[in-house]
Amino acid sequence: MKKIQVDKNPKHIGHRTPVDLGFVGDIKATVTSVLPSVREKSERRFLNQHLAETNESHELLQHYVEKGPGIKAHLPGIPRRDDLASDDARMFFAHTGAACIWLARHIKGSRDRRLFGSFSWALMANAAQMHSEPMGAKGV
Repeated sequence: MKKIQVDKNPKHIGHRTPVDLGFVGDIKATVTSVLPSVREKSERRFLNQHLAETNESHELLQHYVEKGPGIKAHLPGIPRRDDLASDDARMFFAHTGAACIWLARHIKGSRDRRLFGSFSWALMANAAQMHSEPMGAKGV
């Protein structure tokens, strides 16, 4: 698998992980420029394998969610997703540590459902401020 990084600052290219190809520039302009050269692959073996692994992991997690504290597992009590939020909930925030992990495991993110954690920002207020523009707004 090849890793590509696009960053406005050339010092950041390959800083956290080795990359196979680095582009210095604006992400939107770079992707717009490169996209015509990208060909769709018809081979789906890699994708299907990882989708199956993801689904198996989710099914196992759902088992723990549905069976709850009655099963012997080293997990804290896990609420059902239905108890956490309605299907039209669009944004979820978690502070640090385990809360971020449980958010990522129990709430499915999507194009219309965003998950935010403080991660290396250290304060949730920073995450909320950075992403306070409406979904799909420039810069989000």
